[in-house]
Amino acid sequence: MKILNLIFIFLLSTLISSCASLSKEECTLGDWEGIGNSDGLKGLPRKTLSKHQKACSEYGVTVEKTSYLSGHKSGLKSYCKEENAFQKGLNGERYYNVCSSKFAKKFNEGKKIFTLSNELSSVQREIEGYEDQLDNGVNREQRKVIRREMRDLKKREKILIAKLVYLKSKNGQGVEGVFDLL
Repeated sequence: MKILNLIFIFLLSTLISSCASLSKEECTLGDWEGIGNSDGLKGLPRKTLSKHQKACSEYGVTVEKTSYLSGHKSGLKSYCKEENAFQKGLNGERYYNVCSSKFAKKFNEGKKIFTLSNELSSVQREIEGYEDQLDNGVNREQRKVIRREMRDLKKREKILIAKLVYLKSKNGQGVEGVFDLL
């Protein structure tokens, strides 16, 4: 039993130390402007600095706040380019409200398409699952229930496709292939 406790403590301490925002090497190397720039390029908020301060204090290292913030500002300048906003949302990236409202609006348009596309895929997988059930021989009552569910899902699928076509065309995105989903 003692061995299990030791293994548990070891695994827990490994897990906790892996949650640190920076490694000991990153803290001691101290490229604070570079770390700030990297965080800014990822669109991370300024409060990320406090996580780094906490992580590095465990190694006895003090963060150079001015250098970090300078790098962070530079990174955000690149990240917050409006022409990148829509694609970042479309890729499903997370946004921390660190840019202009114009950026946020474009980001959110892309994110809507990302979310609708995922929802559509989920609905289509459900439909396929029901089709498989019908192919595997179910009784008459089950068949009625499955067909009802499929009818509802197919309605939902058409609504999602219509929303996707609208949003994509509104944002100058090609809609080819979307109609093949019907």
